[in-house]
Amino acid sequence: MKRDLAEIASENGLQLIETTASRTGYPERLQKAIIGFDTFEQAEELAKEHGLSIEIFQKRDGWDLWYRTGSTAYEPFLRSAEDFGDDYSEFSKDDLEDFYENEVQPMVSDFESFDALRSFLDQKEKIKDEIEDAEDDEIVITCCGEYYDTIKAFSPVDGLRVNATPVPDVSPMLPKTIACTFTAVPQSPGMSFILL
Repeated sequence: MKRDLAEIASENGLQLIETTASRTGYPERLQKAIIGFDTFEQAEELAKEHGLSIEIFQKRDGWDLWYRTGSTAYEPFLRSAEDFGDDYSEFSKDDLEDFYENEVQPMVSDFESFDALRSFLDQKEKIKDEIEDAEDDEIVITCCGEYYDTIKAFSPVDGLRVNATPVPDVSPMLPKTIACTFTAVPQSPGMSFILL
């Protein structure tokens, strides 16, 4: 007996979303998906239980839908600032020791006022604090020199966010941002998808 994806999502504390076959994010052959898995193993178990396979999806800023890439995932993948776009950088615990020397000191002489320098130093201190607070398996993402997010270095965390949302809840969407995630997909045609 085939179960409804909304029911599966609800029973497992996961979120139901819509996906598209269009590379542009435009609605085309819409299908449902489930997101919010804590681990790749959790997704594998659910996929096995319901006769699904795991696939990779993408979502760009401004899109309401996730794009079904058709690529199958067999293991968690390493994530980086490159997943977000050109203006993003990443830092891990390993970068903490040299953070001031590499990210602050070379820029200090570029400021023409104490206020501008103070603002710059506040931004960098926020990033340094986030790096200190990050777990060993997390990376800190910055955008244009400002703190953006802290994410798990390996998928899956839904989309690219620790709090299980693929894009910022309160921050504006930035151009060229992309989120990648896994999806458990029915092995037979015509069924809905499950996204992790």
